[in-house]
Amino acid sequence: MSSASVPYCRESWTPLAVRSSDVQAPLPQPNWANDPCTTVAPQLVSLQWRDAYDPSSVQFGEMAYLDLLGTTFFLVYGPDGYAHNRDCVRLLRHFEVVRTLSLVLAYMLEDVEDLGEPHYLMEDMTRLPYVTFLTLLLIANGHSFGASSFHVLRMCTSIRKLMLICTSCLDLEAETACASGCFCDQPPNWKTEELVLNRLQEVEISYLAGTEHDFALVKRLFSWATALKTMTIRGVPRVQKPRG
Repeated sequence: MSSASVPYCRESWTPLAVRSSDVQAPLPQPNWANDPCTTVAPQLVSLQWRDAYDPSSVQFGEMAYLDLLGTTFFLVYGPDGYAHNRDCVRLLRHFEVVRTLSLVLAYMLEDVEDLGEPHYLMEDMTRLPYVTFLTLLLIANGHSFGASSFHVLRMCTSIRKLMLICTSCLDLEAETACASGCFCDQPPNWKTEELVLNRLQEVEISYLAGTEHDFALVKRLFSWATALKTMTIRGVPRVQKPRG
């Protein structure tokens, strides 16, 4: 078996040979207080959890071989108490050590006015597992991702490799940096505060749009990663428009 989704069960789910699990579909909603679900997969090496997570409802057995952990998206700015963020934080707190961690940081498409007063939500993420390879998928939609990336990196000073994948819900060719004074530039401490990533040797950045925000973070990475050996930057592929 190559993949599995965790079903509802009264006591436990024990697929001893499962190596990779990608949980995306919403779980049924029984009376979790009386019917917790325990997942037992001691040979599991890859877990991509993109559904709701409540440790009082879904419990994990020992996963001594777990190599990769992926989570649902985490909203950088938005309303307090956002459910996706709460579940993401709960999942991250469960794991102490994992070699590869994949996080998705997302920015809403709505204007600031539509959000009311957006709150900076990254401070709800207070602890991450000990990792050596970090992948950050940044759905920035033209906003600055310096502050959010800095918040994650200062909890991952053990990393040896960093992969940043910049993406957007917008037309990538038409994407431009947001206006000066946008809420996404707060808090600004990432621009001046020192960070030591003295184990980081390799950085890969994909789909960089080339905005001022993008290069501001690249510049800081050079100053933080004092042992950096390789940095690979791939821009947004240009689409050839038909003539005529």
